[in-house]
Amino acid sequence: MDSWRNLNTTIFFLALLIFTSSFLVVFSFFEVEVADASSAPPRVLSYQGRLADANGDLLGGSSGTTFYFRFSIHDASTGGTRLWPSGTACSHARVAREGVFTAGIGDTAECADVLDFNFQSELFIYDD
Repeated sequence: MDSWRNLNTTIFFLALLIFTSSFLVVFSFFEVEVADASSAPPRVLSYQGRLADANGDLLGGSSGTTFYFRFSIHDASTGGTRLWPSGTACSHARVAREGVFTAGIGDTAECADVLDFNFQSELFIYDD
């Protein structure tokens, strides 16, 4: 009886070893991506805004109206120095519907300003 128990125990551990090895071999083919904190930030920032007049009424209506926007990044919420772009900001022609618009800051299909600002160099930045 003990010989059967030893044989069964040996077969069990052998099967466990084969299963574990097979598992490791199969999953060694899968790559795991780990986010790298030092990876570059996106070159296009998706920005969504809301337009309203002085009375709080949303602009653009349901059919939409084209408005022109210029975006820049500053080192203070008021005044301060403009950090990006280095020259005059180009115009984004964006449609606002029911007051809502979106813009791709740095999207050269919308305007010529390439988003080359180093976001890791500044602790606080403000858009305008």
